[in-house]
Amino acid sequence: MAPYHIRRYQDHDWEPVRELFSQGLLGNMPSDFRHLLKKPRTFLIILGVPFALFLGSGSLVLCLLSLLGLLAGHWLTFRHCIIQYIDKSLHNDLLDIQKSYLSGRGSSFWVAESEYQVVGIVGARPASGPIGGRNYLELRRLSQNIGCIWCIRLYPQLHKLLWEGSNTVLLRVSL
Repeated sequence: MAPYHIRRYQDHDWEPVRELFSQGLLGNMPSDFRHLLKKPRTFLIILGVPFALFLGSGSLVLCLLSLLGLLAGHWLTFRHCIIQYIDKSLHNDLLDIQKSYLSGRGSSFWVAESEYQVVGIVGARPASGPIGGRNYLELRRLSQNIGCIWCIRLYPQLHKLLWEGSNTVLLRVSL
């Protein structure tokens, strides 16, 4: 991979940042969906309902159709939730990155750039409230191109923000 460097967000990065965030989430949907299917509750529903239908009706066709219907329904619901999250993010903090991440004390937004292309993004700002009596720095909107490993080089920037009043870094991961 070509060399890259990390710098603070600038206004001309607005469109590439929003595009990278959207494409990052949409590109991960198949693997995230497979992960969701492995969760015990989802696994129980996906296999339990068709099995119950088979026991009740004795019809293998009904069992297979219900399995396909449940998989399709789960996929469409999952896809809808991801698209809604992207839309909400693009219309909230990613609409005005300067105001959301660069105007407050202890917050920042960085882009990783390679060959004049934005290949990674991450925002950091103080968490909404102290957790356990400590102030946390929350990493948000972390996204990157496939094959780009740049997060470890964020350490100096994060260290500087930690000296500005946060005790530790909080990374919330949700699927």
